[in-house]
Amino acid sequence: MARVEDDWLMRFAQHAETVWQRDKWHEQFGMPERDSGFGYTAEQVRDLAEFDMDRMLAYYDAVRVETIRFLDSITADTLAETPHAERRPGYTIANMFSHVMVEEAQHVGQVAYLRGIQRGIGKRPHLVPTTTSSRAYAHRATRRSQAWSFATEIRSAAGPSRLVHPPTRHRMQGRNAMDFKDIIRFGFDEYLGELKDALKGLTPDERRFQPAPESHHIDFAVWHMARVEDHWIQFFARHADSVWQRDGWHERFGIPEQDHGAGYTAEQVRDLPAFDLEQMMAYYDAVRAETYRYLDSITEATLPESPDPGPRQGYTIANMFSHLIVEEAQHVGQVAYLRGIQRGLGK
Repeated sequence: MARVEDDWLMRFAQHAETVWQRDKWHEQFGMPERDSGFGYTAEQVRDLAEFDMDRMLAYYDAVRVETIRFLDSITADTLAETPHAERRPGYTIANMFSHVMVEEAQHVGQVAYLRGIQRGIGKRPHLVPTTTSSRAYAHRATRRSQAWSFATEIRSAAGPSRLVHPPTRHRMQGRNAMDFKDIIRFGFDEYLGELKDALKGLTPDERRFQPAPESHHIDFAVWHMARVEDHWIQFFARHADSVWQRDGWHERFGIPEQDHGAGYTAEQVRDLPAFDLEQMMAYYDAVRAETYRYLDSITEATLPESPDPGPRQGYTIANMFSHLIVEEAQHVGQVAYLRGIQRGLGK
C-alpha cells in the first residue's frame, strides 16, 4: 500500500524519485530499491523481509505528506494531464487518484480480513495510539477516512464546471467536462467492475468457502455490499423503501426483509441462504441504477445535507458517498483474497 501510493504520486504524477528511494527507506528495511510488490510471486511474498510495523507506518506517513503536498499544488487543469502518455495513453491524474483510493481500500479490507481469520469477529483494539498494535490499527482506520479526501479535495479545489474529464472507458459519451458526480461514478464503476471480475467462474462451493469458523464467505460479502449500498441510498439519503423491500428481493432470496449483514454473528454468516449469483447481481444492478438515479438528481448543495436528525446527526451525503466507496472497495478486496486462497495467485 505504502509503496503503491509512493510510486503513483512521485514517479507517475511528478516524474520524481520515490520517498522510498530519496530518503533511503529501502536501505532501512533491506528491500530492493525498485520493488513495490507488483508482480511478486508467491515465493517473493512469503520471503518478504520482516520489519518493524512502527517504522513501516512512519514511511507510510512520509509518503502521505508528499501525497497531500502534491494534491495541494495542483489545479483543475492538472487533473486532465497524462504524465505518461507514451506508456499509458489517456491515463490522467484524475484516473490515478481514483485508482489509488480504490486499490488501497481493497488492501485495507484484506488486512482486516486476515486479522479476523486469526483473532475472530470484532477482535480489534480501541483506536488509541498507545501501543504498536493499536497505533497500527489507528493508522489503518485513519487511512480509511482519508481515502475519500482525494476525491473531495479534487472536487472542492477544481469546482463542478472546470474539470476536464479523463478519457475513461465508461464516461466519455461525447462530454469533456465533469463534476463531483463523475468522480463518484468513477469510483463506483471501478470497484463494481473489479467485483464482477473476481466472481467470474467461481463455483457455489468456492463462494461459500470460509478459511476460519468466524470468517465470512464470498456470498455474504456480495449480498452485504448490495444491501449496504441499497440501505444508504434509499433509507438514509432518500427516506424511502430499499430496492430489497420495494421489489420483493428479500422474498426471492428467503432472507429477512430488514437484514443487511451488519452485526451478523458467525453463525448467521455461515447459515446465510444459498442463492443464484446471477440473481444476486441482478439485484445489485437494480440497486446501482437507483444509486445513479439519485446521484443524477442532486446538486453540489446536497452534499453537506444531513438527512438523519437522530443517531447520525451531522453525517452528510458527502460522508455517505465517501463511506460507500471505501467500504465497498474493502469488501471487493476480501472477495479477491478469498478467490486467491482457493485458486492461487492471479488465477
